[in-house]
Amino acid sequence: MKVLFRGSIRANLFFLVLVAVLPLFTLVLVSRHAMRTQELREVRSEALRLVDVFAAQQEQITHGVQKMLFAMTRIPALQQRDVANCTELFQQIVRDNPTHANITLLAPDGDVLASALPFSNTNFADQPQVAEAIRTKRFAIGEYLVGRISNVPILPFAQPVISPQGELLGVLTTSINLELYYKLFEQTSMPQDSILGIMDRNGRRLLYYPPKASNPLGEKLSPATWATYSNSAESGVFPHTGQDGIRRLYAFHRLRPDPQSPPYIYVVVAISETQVLAKVDALTRRNMLWLLSATALSLFLSLQVGKWGIIRPLSKLAEDAQRLGAGSLDVRSGLAGLSGTIGLLARTFDTAVSAIDARTRERDRAEAVRQQHAERIQIISRITTDFTYSCIRAEGTFRLDWLSGAVAGITGYSIEEILAKKCWR
Repeated sequence: MKVLFRGSIRANLFFLVLVAVLPLFTLVLVSRHAMRTQELREVRSEALRLVDVFAAQQEQITHGVQKMLFAMTRIPALQQRDVANCTELFQQIVRDNPTHANITLLAPDGDVLASALPFSNTNFADQPQVAEAIRTKRFAIGEYLVGRISNVPILPFAQPVISPQGELLGVLTTSINLELYYKLFEQTSMPQDSILGIMDRNGRRLLYYPPKASNPLGEKLSPATWATYSNSAESGVFPHTGQDGIRRLYAFHRLRPDPQSPPYIYVVVAISETQVLAKVDALTRRNMLWLLSATALSLFLSLQVGKWGIIRPLSKLAEDAQRLGAGSLDVRSGLAGLSGTIGLLARTFDTAVSAIDARTRERDRAEAVRQQHAERIQIISRITTDFTYSCIRAEGTFRLDWLSGAVAGITGYSIEEILAKKCWR
C-alpha cells in the first residue's frame, strides 16, 4: 500500500478519486445483475400469463365448438340428413362465424353429404377425428390438417350424430382457422421477436406466428425440442435458442379435452431474452456513461483543487526550503494564515526558520565577541615580556587556555609544545 502513495501528489489524487468511485462502478454492475435477474423473472411470469391467456382462449373455442356441434346434431335437418337445409344452415353459420373454416355432414362411412363450401366426391373416413368419433360415438379432436375442401391449415373437430335410438346417423365436423390467433397476438403488447406457436398431439406445427420459412406449418418439431414439451408437466417455462439464434423463454401449456384424455394441443409463447435484457444493458450503459462523466469531472476538479489547495502551497514551501538550504534566513512561507495541515506545516516552517535565524544571529554575535577577545589577547601578548598565561578549570583540573608570546622566548619551547607537554604541572 505504501508503494501506491510514493508518486506525485497528482498521481495520488488521481488514485484516491478512482478508489472513491470504484464502489459506484461495482454498484452499477451489481445492480445490472440484479435487474437482469428481476427482468428474467418478470419475463418468465409474463410468458406464463400469456400462454395461459391463449390456452384459455383455445379451451373456450374447443368447448364452444363441442357445445355447438352437439346442439346441431339435435336439429331435425341433421337427424334426417336433409342435405339442402343442412347446406344452407352450414353456410349461414360460417358466414356469421369466420373462425370456422368449414362445416360438413358425413355419412357413417365418411362420405361428405353436405358442406358450407363446395365439394365433390370427398371422403373423410381416414381422418383421425372422424374415425375416433365413429368408434367412440363421442366428440373428437383431430390433428394438424390442411382442409380438403377449405385448403387451409385447420384444427378439425368431429361430433357423431346419434338418433334417439342410439343409432349412428353420421358425423358432423367443423374446423377452426387458426389464423384467428394472428389478430389476438397482434393485439397483445409483446416484446419484439416474441413467438406464438401451437402444436398438435404429434408435435406438428398448427400455427407459428410471426410466420417464418424456417418453421413451416405441418412440420414436426425436432425430437429434442418435442421431448421437452411432451415429457414435462402440464405447463412450464424453459430457455432455448431458436434457429434464428435468438435466446427466448418458452412457456407452454397442454390442453386436454378431459383430465383422463391425452393432450390434443400445445400452446407456446416465447419471449426474447435478448430484447428484454437489452433494455437493462442500455440502462447500465447509460449509468456507466454518466458515472464515467462524473468521474472525469471529479478528476478534473480534484486536480484543480489539489493544484491550488495543495500543490501550489507545497511547491512554495519546497522553494522556500531550497532557499533556506542555500543560506537565505529571511525567507518566510507567507502561508501561515492557511487553515488545516498546510497552514500548520507553513507555520511550523516559519517558526523553524525564525529559530534558525535567531540562533545564527546569536552565534554570529558570540563569534564577534570571541574574535574581539582574541584580538585583545594578541595585543597583550605582543606588548608583555612576562611569563603570562590563562587557564580554564574543567572537571577538577586546570587546562591551559592561552600563553603569551614571551613564554616561548623565556622557556625556549613553542607555545604548541608547552600546551602538549602540559609543563605547568
